[in-house]
Amino acid sequence: MSSSLTAKHLGFTYRRSSTPALTGVDLRLPPQQFTALLGAAGAGKSTLAMALTGLIPRSVRGRREGTVHLDGRDLAELTAAEVAQHIGIVFQDFESQLFATSVALELAFGLENLAVETTEMRQRVEDYLRLLRLTELRDREPATLSGGQKQRLALAAALALEPEILILDEPTTDLDAASRVEVIRAARWWGGRPRTLVLVEHDTEAVLGPPGGPGADRVVLLEAGRVVVDGPADTVLRDPALLRRHGVRPPQVADVCDRLGLPEIALTVAEAVPLIGSLRPSAGPARARAVPGPAVVSARHLDHEYPDGRTLALRDVSVEIHEGQFTAIMGRNGSGKTTLAKVLSGLLVPDAGQVDVLGRDLRGLPRAEVARQVGYVFQNPDHQLFSATVADEIAFGPRNFGLPDDEVRDRVDAAMADVGLTELRRTDPFLLRKGDRQRLAVAAVLAMGPRVIVLDEPTTGLDERQQQSVMRLLRRLNRADLTVVMVTHHANLVAEYADRLVVMTDGRIVLDGPPEMVFRRRDVLAAASVLPPPVVDLADELRVNALTVDELAAAARVGG
Repeated sequence: MSSSLTAKHLGFTYRRSSTPALTGVDLRLPPQQFTALLGAAGAGKSTLAMALTGLIPRSVRGRREGTVHLDGRDLAELTAAEVAQHIGIVFQDFESQLFATSVALELAFGLENLAVETTEMRQRVEDYLRLLRLTELRDREPATLSGGQKQRLALAAALALEPEILILDEPTTDLDAASRVEVIRAARWWGGRPRTLVLVEHDTEAVLGPPGGPGADRVVLLEAGRVVVDGPADTVLRDPALLRRHGVRPPQVADVCDRLGLPEIALTVAEAVPLIGSLRPSAGPARARAVPGPAVVSARHLDHEYPDGRTLALRDVSVEIHEGQFTAIMGRNGSGKTTLAKVLSGLLVPDAGQVDVLGRDLRGLPRAEVARQVGYVFQNPDHQLFSATVADEIAFGPRNFGLPDDEVRDRVDAAMADVGLTELRRTDPFLLRKGDRQRLAVAAVLAMGPRVIVLDEPTTGLDERQQQSVMRLLRRLNRADLTVVMVTHHANLVAEYADRLVVMTDGRIVLDGPPEMVFRRRDVLAAASVLPPPVVDLADELRVNALTVDELAAAARVGG
């Protein structure tokens, strides 16, 4: 029989904080229901997820009020082993729960701790490696995997325990489009029946799910630690004004309908076409693009293989990055995106081929000179932050260049102003929110004055407001002549901000051009696990030139 979870008058205040992270939360999670927790950053979603697993108050210090019951038993009174037999969790920081020396051993670890019989344990390891497409990686050390592969591994390790209730805190942030669907479907079903699933998300498209599912049954919307909305997903997701008011980006199709003032709000392209088509939308002009300047980074015939001898990460890749362009790189997890980004930045030396920056071979340039020309922002900003204050973090690079103190100070002040961190100059970087740490990582690179900035998944884990803040910053810097290269899985951000889209598969570039052209090569995109934004699919059905909600809404108003 499936278990149920019930929170009653749940509150929690973290140690050394005077502001409650949760206040008066009443929530019942019946068996086999798929519930999505939505809300802006700081709304209390992750705190609630930890409370529902018993990590609060067992492992996280602070003051808890109220209770969480598993089938009538208070989680606080159960041992960790007892809870683990019923409830699993994948953390937002999924890397923090990976520590074994191989992928297969990572799956086996939890099973060993639950004393699962050896034959069954081996079978489960094989089953969940296959389910999450990790079989070929079974002997790899987790640290050598791509971000998306690590995220799938964290989920596989949780699924292998076969919990009746699974709580996922933003489990698809680093995954390609096909993997996002696979992961939610795998998490949802267990033993031929639906599992009780709680999904913490910022992306309403993931909550809605693809045609045919799986999509959420219910949405719980949090703000400032309180439940402000609790209702059927089909109803809540059709209220774009409500979602925007609480810092959540509405599904794109619903957003278009709302902006047009239609009497009905559609959630799918099929629902929206007859509603918007009746307005006879204008075809609309093609988006104007700035003429790119000369090549600032040129890569020719790149090959790269990692020391463990795995499949070539790059295979005969040639690409030029032009001055003033905003280039996005997309593709399946493990397709070579991050490897290419690191090679273009001089962080990796290719096994074959050559990279030139401003006509000079990177291999002949000192590392400091490379950093002056091409800056790199890691996927996880915490991997490049280490100083005691925000100001010291930004000053580190210019000081290493041997610049005079007054110039270092000017660069720090300018970079902090660029990213909006001036008021936090004396703050410890690790006390900042994720979005602010991301902006700090960008500022630390900007202070070195590069001609090109390369960013690997710069919006991972950020809510709608934080994503837009980072992306608007990048667009403003790009318009001020900074060349931008961004690795991402977020097609909607590519559609809105990028001039150019490069798509990779199996270490090769398979598409390269303006997003409006690349997004229409659906046959190649499907093989690369890239899905165009829903608004692009809707625009194509309506024969409208549009990549964003704003563009499609404007075309429909003109046509109507």
